[in-house]
Amino acid sequence: MRRLIAIMLIIFLYPVFAKAEDTIRKDLLLENIGKWKTLTSEEKKILKDKYTLWKKLSPEKKRKIKENWGKFRSLSPEKKKRLIENHGLFLQLSPEEKNHLIQKYQRWKALPDDKKKLLRKRYNMFIRMNPEKKELFYKNYHRWKKLSPKQKERLLKRWRNLPPRKRIEIQKRIRRRSQRRE
Repeated sequence: MRRLIAIMLIIFLYPVFAKAEDTIRKDLLLENIGKWKTLTSEEKKILKDKYTLWKKLSPEKKRKIKENWGKFRSLSPEKKKRLIENHGLFLQLSPEEKNHLIQKYQRWKALPDDKKKLLRKRYNMFIRMNPEKKELFYKNYHRWKKLSPKQKERLLKRWRNLPPRKRIEIQKRIRRRSQRRE
């Protein structure tokens, strides 16, 4: 049985092994042959299926995957763990949620660097907010979402025309009013 597995493995890996010009690649393949023997039949089937998919990929996609794999390998163990966990969460999303997330990411990538820096700064400020301020933020956000585009524009125009001291006074009044309601 082992001999049969070894023969199948050699047949399966021969095209790759034959192309291995340097001893490092050959050593890696020999090491992986040892690992192959320890796999269950189900794991071997998964690997064969993935290898079949790999062969069907265009050279450009293969290049991108190799490039990203190199980046992944250079990450710290904590970042790798977080990336893997997030990937698992991503796989659990519905197709609509995945598409929505992908679109948001593409919009993010298209932003200029200064805009990304500003958004990161605002995000970090939000993360550091105490729970009361976050709750107030969410209330105001939901109020803002209910406004029509004309109402939003009017408010923004009025806000921009206010002197800084007046803005601070208004913010304080809003906080006090929201605290009295609670």
